[in-house]
Amino acid sequence: MSIGKKFLKYAIPSVVSMWVFTIYTMVDGIFVSNGVSELALAAVNISVPFVNVLFGLALWFTVGTSTLVSVAMGKGDHDEANRVFSLNFYVLAVLSVIITLFGMLNLDGIAHFLGANAETLDYVKSYLGILISFSIFYILSYCLEVLVKTDGFPVLATACMCLGAITNIGLDYIFVIKLNWGINGAAWATGISQVTSFIIFFIHFMGKKSNLKFVKVKPNLSVYKTIIPLGLPDCIMEVSSGVTVFMYNIVLVKLIGNSGVVIYTIISYIFNLVLMTMAGISQGIQPLISYALGENNKKNIKKLYKMGIFSAFVSGVALFFVFRIFSRGIINIFISGESDEFISYAVKALKIFSYCFLVIGFNVITLGFFTAVKKPKYSFIISSLRGFILIPVGIAVAVLIGGKDMVWFGVAVSELICAIFTLVLKNKYLKTLDFSNTNNAILQ
Repeated sequence: MSIGKKFLKYAIPSVVSMWVFTIYTMVDGIFVSNGVSELALAAVNISVPFVNVLFGLALWFTVGTSTLVSVAMGKGDHDEANRVFSLNFYVLAVLSVIITLFGMLNLDGIAHFLGANAETLDYVKSYLGILISFSIFYILSYCLEVLVKTDGFPVLATACMCLGAITNIGLDYIFVIKLNWGINGAAWATGISQVTSFIIFFIHFMGKKSNLKFVKVKPNLSVYKTIIPLGLPDCIMEVSSGVTVFMYNIVLVKLIGNSGVVIYTIISYIFNLVLMTMAGISQGIQPLISYALGENNKKNIKKLYKMGIFSAFVSGVALFFVFRIFSRGIINIFISGESDEFISYAVKALKIFSYCFLVIGFNVITLGFFTAVKKPKYSFIISSLRGFILIPVGIAVAVLIGGKDMVWFGVAVSELICAIFTLVLKNKYLKTLDFSNTNNAILQ
């Protein structure tokens, strides 16, 4: 199979999986907004950073694991691949139990820290309390989804995500609309969908078709000296989505009030769709790049990176225009009952925010590329800049220059500044490689 066909085989299902996850999260928000209240929708958004932490933890351990497994498989060492795969699963299972217990015992503190106020506190505690009880399935299902693609079954990952989405949407309708369980119903629907995905992925790895198998391993954690640095940048990228939500929630409550949080909740759903598109492309090419690394095939590494950047650029431009053209219709799906003035302001906010769609792909793809070629220092710099350091800078610059209405331009400013640093790091790394000779060892 040509490298182009391999790219499509992995990238398309990966993007579709990310889209499915994001779309059914959006549908969850639509049910909450229309079946409960817009204040409940704001509470869901306040809870989002905790969920991002769960996914971030899964990525932290699993992306590094996927890289090591892919390199081992590229070298033909399947025993080592199985050992690393199994150890990671067992470690994450233990960590997820610890997180569940911690979350249950500190629910009030977590809700207040995330920004819940007197109006949203009860909603946040109800929603978040149920989600915390499903933490183990959030973490392990996401872990296995990534490794199913590494195992060579990207279509299965997509199919499973679709089934999880259908389960979530169907249960949302039953629990929220028919049974009138309110925000609790939405939380139960989301949690059960994660259980469904986990069961299917687990059955795959227990079956005969999988290349990766669960094996007995000794509790030797020295491999995490490699896994943790490799996975940390992707973890930061995932958590950064929650950090962005957290920072915007705090700023918007002060500048605009709870109505600003409602508007940002809708925008964050759209932003996650764009971000997950880029993350899907990145995760789709990562195992291929790592496999090429194991083969010492530098030409394929460079080709895959170029394919990823081109795909991200085209996707970013397309999504930029789609969400600008159909902005009013999208906003109306969530808050159709509001005044025309409120709807118009929400549309304006979305159009301003959408400029970040043009830049974000370059940063995300290059970050994933550095992880795949075992350059965690570079990917850590990018993920830290766009995830934590530049977000408050971007928001502050936008507000200082254009006033409170330009707060929506903050992410675009931060992504643009980050892109400058990313370009410098990319050029620095590519200049160190001699792509004319694929037999030379990859620089570590």
